[in-house]
Amino acid sequence: MNIKNDLSQSVIGKGLEDSELEHLAGIARGIQFYKNEIIFAENDEGDSIFVLAEGKVSLERRVKNHQPVPPTQITIVRHGQLFGEMGFLENQKRSATAKAKGNLRLFVIDSDDLRKLMSNDSQFAIKFMSNLALILSARLRRMNEQWLNAISRDFQLPEFEYF
Repeated sequence: MNIKNDLSQSVIGKGLEDSELEHLAGIARGIQFYKNEIIFAENDEGDSIFVLAEGKVSLERRVKNHQPVPPTQITIVRHGQLFGEMGFLENQKRSATAKAKGNLRLFVIDSDDLRKLMSNDSQFAIKFMSNLALILSARLRRMNEQWLNAISRDFQLPEFEYF
């Protein structure tokens, strides 16, 4: 398992220098999961970020309007992608359940270690947060497209406030 190499090929490793990848790899822990194992559950405490090195992860929701419902798959996370970042950014409970779709290998990056690394290396922090912003922007764009495709042409869009 070459953590540095796997991170360099991930969306969060784009544009990082060799030394920055080494520092990031130094705080990442490799973990394996098996088919149908839960990586984290909706409403769990957690602020770690996960980078998928091998396999697929299903992100699912079980709660709607504070009522339990059968799990609904939100998305599939694939090789090199990141998940769990909302806990890192918001310091809130997990908004979804992450479940292994098969055997997989991933890296966990603890938020305290990541914040420490970012405070010690401002150039790394800028690159890391820029990558994270691009990832979130692409997800928002995709979700907007999916939402617009899901509604009918006659549907009147409600006013929406960006805060």
